[in-house]
Amino acid sequence: MQNVVAYGAYFLACLLALLAAARWICRNDPALRDSLTPPPKHPEDRESSAPKD
Repeated sequence: MQNVVAYGAYFLACLLALLAAARWICRNDPALRDSLTPPPKHPEDRESSAPKD
């Protein structure tokens, strides 16, 4: 029974590490970013670029 618990813990730890790595890669890899969309602006920039009446 100890082996089952140990293997289960290792499996969960590896799964969490893979999920964390995939999330980090999706957020930070420049090759995966959409090149057609400009980077997001700061909230202050959005307000100043809004059309004024």
